Amino acid sequence: MSRTAPHRVAAAVSCLLACGVPACLAGEPAAPAATNRLTVYIASIDAVATTISTFTARFTQTIVDPAFDETDVSSGSLELMKRAAEGTNAVSFLIRFDYLEPERQTLIVTESKVVIHRPGFKIEEQALADDAKLQSLMACFTSVARIRDHFSIALSNAAESAVTLTLAPVSATARQTVKRVGLSFDTRSWLLKTVYQEKLNGQESTLELTGAAVNAPVDVARFSADSLGGGQATNAAGPGGKMQPGR
Repeated sequence: MSRTAPHRVAAAVSCLLACGVPACLAGEPAAPAATNRLTVYIASIDAVATTISTFTARFTQTIVDPAFDETDVSSGSLELMKRAAEGTNAVSFLIRFDYLEPERQTLIVTESKVVIHRPGFKIEEQALADDAKLQSLMACFTSVARIRDHFSIALSNAAESAVTLTLAPVSATARQTVKRVGLSFDTRSWLLKTVYQEKLNGQESTLELTGAAVNAPVDVARFSADSLGGGQATNAAGPGGKMQPGR
């Protein structure tokens, strides 16, 4: 197993938890100011977000780590499910990354923990900290008000086929690790196309999504550790340990 294997899955969580939104409307009023266009996009994000219950796609992830002078490229498939939390009006999320190249491994993120399985190793479970990046992911499918608590949002590019938003951290929590987040959307399908993240340590992560499908059937059992068949889970973070996504 390479040095980058755990590093790779952490970056994947960080990218998605920092992503902000999964869809965007491309229609623009005639020659509006950038702020007005941004307002239109954000209003459309909230409208589309409420219609999404599942999201699946293929992904390619590139991590550039200047500290080790390394570039790591991996690929696989992503499944995400949104559901109502039992007994409340709150929304909870389940996410599964299945890495296929260069090494097979699976990462499952639930409301409270991260489950990691690599062939030949026991399943690892870590508590998931409820930080700014997690709140940003929730904003993908609820309201961008969550993002504004931690990030300022600017429209950095608007073309016929893609719209790109830039998120800059404004809260103390978001500033701890993230320097900048970029989000690009395919205006032909209104779906997230690319998530770019630059961390304070200089590491850059890019998650590119292709073949996206919305509201396709997804088996909830796939988000359980039991679906991995890797033996008894161990708490890799130790008693009381929590995983801070992307660290």
